[in-house]
Amino acid sequence: HAIYTFPLWLRFRIAPLGALYDREPQILPMVKIGEPDGRAYPAGVAKLTEMVAKRVDLPRVFGAALEETFLPLVAASGGYPRDLLRMVRELLYQARSFPVTPAETQRIISRIAESYAQTIRNADLPLLAEIDETHGIPQGDGPSMAAFGRLLEQWLVLAYRNGHEWYDLHPLVRRAPSVQKRLAAERA
Repeated sequence: HAIYTFPLWLRFRIAPLGALYDREPQILPMVKIGEPDGRAYPAGVAKLTEMVAKRVDLPRVFGAALEETFLPLVAASGGYPRDLLRMVRELLYQARSFPVTPAETQRIISRIAESYAQTIRNADLPLLAEIDETHGIPQGDGPSMAAFGRLLEQWLVLAYRNGHEWYDLHPLVRRAPSVQKRLAAERA
């Protein structure tokens, strides 16, 4: 038995990928912390909290007010464990004392959001708006699908699976001024 892993975007560039192996490719989705309609999903938040609690002493690092110091990191991660751990690591490196303050948490979130904002191209904005609206695979031609694959590869769009596969913008991408402007224009 063997398990082959591949970047998720490859699935959208090579349509018959499953024909090359014994079965169709399966995705390893993000941890669902919300529904496509925006409602919270507490079970996912609890699992991510449990994951971080196995690595750091939550009360010692984040204090008693987790909803102000830790849970904003979970929300900002979009359920992407690597981003959550990256933000926790940065907070541990940069904190002057423990427990951390809500301001320190927000500073780390803003710094990571800035790095995401710098990777967004103007040409991506229509595709990001479509994904925000439909939560599905974008409709379009080869170049559109290639762009979708690149957005997945750069984690600007996150994949989820709970009954069916769906997609959403990374919460930190949603904070980018160019994305906010485009989404506001789409809703108007």
